[in-house]
This record gives sequence, C-alpha cells and structure tokens, in this order.
Amino acid sequence: MWQEMEKLRPQKTLTAKELSEKAIDWLAQNELPPTPINYAVLYAYFHPDYPDLRNELSQWQEKNRKFDSFLLSDLYKSHLDENQKNQPESIFILNQLISNLQTECEKSESSVLDYQSTLTAQSQKLNALSDETQTKKIVDTIIDATKTVKTKQSEFIDTIHSSHDQVAQLKKQLQQAEQQALTDPLTGLANRRGLRKFLSDQSSDSSYSIVIFDIDHFKRLNDSYGHSVGDIVLSKVAKLISKDLSNSQLAVRYGGEEFLVIFPDVSKKQLFIYAETVRENIEEMKLIYGKTQQRMPPITLSGGIAMADKNKDEAINDIIDKADKALYEAKSSGRNRICLNS
Repeated sequence: MWQEMEKLRPQKTLTAKELSEKAIDWLAQNELPPTPINYAVLYAYFHPDYPDLRNELSQWQEKNRKFDSFLLSDLYKSHLDENQKNQPESIFILNQLISNLQTECEKSESSVLDYQSTLTAQSQKLNALSDETQTKKIVDTIIDATKTVKTKQSEFIDTIHSSHDQVAQLKKQLQQAEQQALTDPLTGLANRRGLRKFLSDQSSDSSYSIVIFDIDHFKRLNDSYGHSVGDIVLSKVAKLISKDLSNSQLAVRYGGEEFLVIFPDVSKKQLFIYAETVRENIEEMKLIYGKTQQRMPPITLSGGIAMADKNKDEAINDIIDKADKALYEAKSSGRNRICLNS
C-alpha cells in the first residue's frame, strides 16, 4: 500500500476531476465511506497546497496504522476547518470591544478639552470684569461645565468597567473553546491535538513512557449491537483508562478504538501494574444490552508498553512506535493481554 501511496504523490498538473478520482479511489481501497469530511481530507492530500496535512497522513501510512473516519475527522479539524483555526466570532467581538473603547476614549478626551476651553474663556472674562452679576454668570457657567465633564467621565468609567466584564467573559469563552479543540467530544479524553499541546508544555529533557490500548474485536461489537452501544463502550473504557491518572499523565483517544496514555518518569513495574489493572477492570465490566436486557459478552482490550531508552535521545514518536509494536504482539498472541516492548 505504501508504494501505491508514493505513486499518488500530488502533482501540480492534476485536474479537479483527477483529484476527485484519486480521493475516491483511496477511500475505496481503505474501505472508508466517501463522506464530505473524508472526501475533503483526501482531496486536500492529493492537492499540492496542503503539505502539512499530507505529511501527517503519510506518517500514519508509513507506520502501517489503521485508517478510520475518526482519524480523517481529526485531520479535517486540524488542517481544513477554518472556523476552528480562525475563530472569527471571537475576533469580531474583540475588535468590536477595541473599537468601542477607542470611541469612548476619544469622547472623553474631547469632553476634557471642551472643559479646558471653557475654563480658559471664562477665566479671561472674569479678569476683565468687575460687575458682580456678570461674575455670577461666569461662575455658573464653570459649575455647569464641571457637572458636564464629571458626567462624561463617569460614563467613560462605566464603559471601561463594562468592557472589562466583556473581556473576562470572552477570555472564559476562548479558554472553553481551546479546551474543546484539545478534547475528544465522545470520551472527554485529549485528542491528538491535545497530546501535541501537552508535549509542547513539557520541558525538553522530559522522558516518557507510553501505553497503547486497543479494544479487541470492536468492529464486531459495532456490527452486532450498533454504533450507539459502541459509543457507550468507548466512553466507559475511556473512564477506566483515565480514572487514576495524575495531572502529569495524559490519556488520549488516539484512534477509533485506540487509546494512548503518556507517563513522564515512571518505572516498568508501575506501568505494567497500571495497564493490567485497566485490562482487568474492563474485562470485569457488566454490560446489559437495552433492547434484550441480556448481558453482553465481556469487553476486552490489548495493550502495548514502551519506555524511553535513557541511553538514547528518543523522540516521542519513536516511543509510540515501540508501544505500537508491543500492542501488535499482544493482538497477534491472542488478545486480552499486555505486552512490553523489550
């Protein structure tokens, strides 16, 4: 398959029809439905203007990883969804706030200048007059001008306070939007973008261990009980995987039914105990199928563990690859077990 992908590298001379045909052929070869999102991702893959998307998809192909609509949806959000990337509503609100504040500042400045002009003019009149009646009029004018500028300044302060509240609300909305962009909506775990953010926040000398889980025979489960039941199983499995993790550890929904957990600086024994505990807890889950009220067969999962080699400068992708090989060993040797990459 990889050699075939190499032949399909994007060419600038491809027509729209050729791009469409290549996208549809690729989806058919990988037994994926030609949904609008799947089609858009593959059309972009074969188009020369999306090198980042192409590189990420090619990396998955090089690792012989499984393709599914979940992966393509995540690629779509990362590389093609303009609403996710640009957040136009938030920017619009922020620009509106800045514009309003600028207008109010100009109004405030104008009112102060008017007040200064009034004071100067009335002072000159006061120096030129000795009549008490005229003097009283001048004083009244100054008092009125003072009340006016005081009101204007009070309005300006109210506007500043209101803008502060709006900015605080906007900040909260942006934080929520950022969190949603980093989170898988079904399971509540981090997505691959959340994993990248987590890694970018760590120090450069951090060392990692990886556990990869994959639910056994998940396609068979979906075919037998439906995708809604499959979603419930995914959520329950995710909850057990993330149950006892600390803030320094991260659980990620890495593929359709594949989960990755990253641990900074833990022992091999701790990793194995964690992975075995998760595997046993999931196997012991008691699930009832709602339509028949019959108990469903046990859910099992396989896992692969890999630790960073402290004698080598290993990239995180290298450690993930090692964990993936251990997972493959667990799958090929009978499933429902945890294997360690030696």
